[in-house]
Amino acid sequence: MITATMRVGELLGRHPELEDWLVLNVPRLARLSNPHLRRILSRWLTLSQLAQMMHLEVDQLLMAVNQALNATNQPEVTPQEPPGWLQERPIYRTIQVDQLTNEVDDPVQLILRSAKAVPAGMVLLLVNSFDPKPISAALDHQGFVSWQRPNRERWDCYLYRQLPGEEQWFASRLVLQQPTVIDNRGLKTPLPLVNTLAALTTLEPGQQLLALTDIQPTYLYPMLEERGFIYSTSRAIDYGYITTINRPLISVN
Repeated sequence: MITATMRVGELLGRHPELEDWLVLNVPRLARLSNPHLRRILSRWLTLSQLAQMMHLEVDQLLMAVNQALNATNQPEVTPQEPPGWLQERPIYRTIQVDQLTNEVDDPVQLILRSAKAVPAGMVLLLVNSFDPKPISAALDHQGFVSWQRPNRERWDCYLYRQLPGEEQWFASRLVLQQPTVIDNRGLKTPLPLVNTLAALTTLEPGQQLLALTDIQPTYLYPMLEERGFIYSTSRAIDYGYITTINRPLISVN
């Protein structure tokens, strides 16, 4: 049970997954660049004292901690491929979350204020060094849907404010679209790369390419990002890997 007298160190010992949430929400802790000093502080700092640092009532903090814990414990449900809105809707603003923790006293409030300014039909992009599910969960009540993907050493979290009835419209669009399939399995390097890049030149905005390969095509990812494509890779049903590549109607770069 999480109580006001519990020390932060004990909380993190039981739930280490809350460390990213805690650092994001308490800038004073984030500014302790030395992990050793941060651990020393957490040994004597209670949740009651932490609430004072955050200008919250203790009950509010306990509720927020439990909500964050529930969010981090939920199973990951990242789609196998980007949603339709990501392919067709523009980025309204990009926020580098890690940079905010060193520049402002309350980065969470800045993110929430920025989210309120996002018009319906547009996307807010958060770039983090940690799993952004707690942040995206906090924005659900503002009418956002989210999609996250790990991108090298960071997470890209796309938050989209939907238009009324848009979910059904995108669903019908996806049913009608027929992707192009190219099977590169069994081919020697560099033929899989050459064939895939050649096939991409034929894609119209909003169209999709499915590229089958023997190995995960990590060498292809930087080229896709440079060209503005949205992609994801998963294991094929029989063998090898399948990379889903979408050409957006509006570039997300």
